[in-house]
Amino acid sequence: MGKQIRRLTALQLYNFCGFNEFRFGKDRKKKNRYLLMGVLWVFLILMLLMYVAGMDIVCLVMGMPNLIPLLSATVVCLVILFFSIFKAGSIIFQMKDYEMLMALPVSKQAVIISRFLTMYVNNLVFSILVMLPGIVIYGAGEKPGILFYLFMILGTLLLPLLPITIATFIGAGVTAISARMKHKSLVSGALSIVFAIAVILFSVGLQTFDVEMNEQAMLNMVENMSVQIGNIYPPAQWFTNAVAKPDFLSLLLFAGVSVTVFFVMVVIVSHYFTGICNALRARESGKRADISKLK
Repeated sequence: MGKQIRRLTALQLYNFCGFNEFRFGKDRKKKNRYLLMGVLWVFLILMLLMYVAGMDIVCLVMGMPNLIPLLSATVVCLVILFFSIFKAGSIIFQMKDYEMLMALPVSKQAVIISRFLTMYVNNLVFSILVMLPGIVIYGAGEKPGILFYLFMILGTLLLPLLPITIATFIGAGVTAISARMKHKSLVSGALSIVFAIAVILFSVGLQTFDVEMNEQAMLNMVENMSVQIGNIYPPAQWFTNAVAKPDFLSLLLFAGVSVTVFFVMVVIVSHYFTGICNALRARESGKRADISKLK
């Protein structure tokens, strides 16, 4: 099954990024569109790196280096959760190739695991981009030992698991609710937007601040915000304790919870996968049939 998972994951990643269409397609306009999107993504990535690096430098200058891994981990989790809510249902329960895959000699588990891995790899790239400036800046300012870098790398690899799991749970719920409804796309989009707005309100509501506050007030605000993040999303605090101290037990707790919850979600989706896909294939009739007029 491992070979099936690798091949299916590679194919989905190629199709997800449009790599095959860009490489082998004959449509010049479509190729130019993909090239333009690639340039745009490079620009956005550079802007993201500058923003995250600026945030990390501010934390270091303020004398609060432990906030670097905490804020970086929180940013990674919130952004992955925000964007994965929209695409989790369409990736995990993708119907375009469902019948073809079910007809091929591949296991259902391989199909499901490959789709989760597709989401994981896409989000892992973002996780690395956000955490990399923090690793460099924290390392240059605090001169930590080798354990910091090892724990930071391992934690970065594990960070996407929990937000992907939460997003998949919400996305599966949205998909299941809208599956039997007449206007599936509208209902699914509306429910996804509601959850996305809730995520935005959560991130904004962590703390409000006054631009005219003095340095001590800002320090108090940042400390209060870090406490709020730790209370609302404990895995971010576990991750911070693991890499900042470093603390092996905190890393073990963070890794154990992340992997276990992710594995449980894969098992649950595997159990209900066929039923949800069959429900998505169903079509509701828009009008009642009038038997008396049929010939």
